[in-house]
Amino acid sequence: TDTTRIRLYNCYVLPILLYNCGTWALTPTELHRLESFHRRQLRSRPLRHRITSARWGLLGHILRRLQDIPAFIQMKAYFSSSDSSKWRGRPRTTLPLVLDPDLDARDSTYADTTLCRRLAKLRLAQ
Repeated sequence: TDTTRIRLYNCYVLPILLYNCGTWALTPTELHRLESFHRRQLRSRPLRHRITSARWGLLGHILRRLQDIPAFIQMKAYFSSSDSSKWRGRPRTTLPLVLDPDLDARDSTYADTTLCRRLAKLRLAQ
């Protein structure tokens, strides 16, 4: 039946498909291909929502943890100013570059967005 099929898909396929998706920095083309596969399989809501919530969940976990864990150290190094020369060519799609449009796309006011960015910068400055 359809109910059994949906439960099996949610139990076996979806966890493998979205494993560690909080760390992905997908380009729009990659996201479209992933969502089209998902729609072909089940015809349900887009994966974009699950991937976005996983990204923000990962960022929240990193910001709440101690500052001596490797993920926090890498994040701090990424956001610190660098004196090195710029890369040639198109910039790589990285997780921080994907999180900023995600934040703008959410239904939040400017004050909430500004507060969130200030809190993240204060946390990184510590």
